[in-house]
Amino acid sequence: MNRDEQKFERLLQALAGSGSIPKSYGNGARINLPSQKLEYTQLKRLLNSLENNRVITELSLDGIEINPDGAKCIGVLLEKNNTIVKLDLGDNNIGNKGLKFISIGLANNHGLRVLNLEDNDIGDKGAHYLAGVLENNNTLKELVLTDNEISDAGAQYLSDALKKNNSLTDLDLGDNKIGDNGAKHLAKALENNNVLTDLNVYGNLISREGAKILSTCAWSKNHHLEIDCGTNTNVTETQLSLSSYFINIIKKFLSS
Repeated sequence: MNRDEQKFERLLQALAGSGSIPKSYGNGARINLPSQKLEYTQLKRLLNSLENNRVITELSLDGIEINPDGAKCIGVLLEKNNTIVKLDLGDNNIGNKGLKFISIGLANNHGLRVLNLEDNDIGDKGAHYLAGVLENNNTLKELVLTDNEISDAGAQYLSDALKKNNSLTDLDLGDNKIGDNGAKHLAKALENNNVLTDLNVYGNLISREGAKILSTCAWSKNHHLEIDCGTNTNVTETQLSLSSYFINIIKKFLSS
């Protein structure tokens, strides 16, 4: 058994109530395994040990190559554990198949507050699965979907969910493939949403028209809503600066 395997076994023992968590894996109520490649059996053992754990509140599995099979185990964990409030699953090649398993677990979870799914290639189909959960979820506060190949169709699914959701305050859709139609759907949804305060659509395909629609939405919400439209492919730097300037002027006016 090599050194990493020994540390991993110590981690499992700590979660079982014997010993302390190795410093390289976190401390107290937080476990952090960034970019450490785990075998499927190791991941399954780790997640099984967390199912009934009532101490760990933050779990970071960023870049450990979970894949769809591992995502199924994540879904089971979410169904059984309501103690974890922050879960980082970024850069794991989960895909829409894996996202389906996670969504099933999330639908039965009542504790998670922050979920990072950045760079997982979930696409519009994955966004559809998530939207179905968001319609009835009343605990999740922050959702990161950056760099996931989400287009206007996915934005529409999420927009429909936002019309019914009453808990999400922060939605990050940066670096996707959302265009003006997606921006219109989002703006329409936000007309009836009084909870979301931060929407990021940075690095999409939104033109000046789409940016204007979202800016107008920020105005209509009396600036309880902050929208970041920065650096979209179809918008020039001048146009983006105008949009950001417009939003900032409203902020200053309303805060005075």
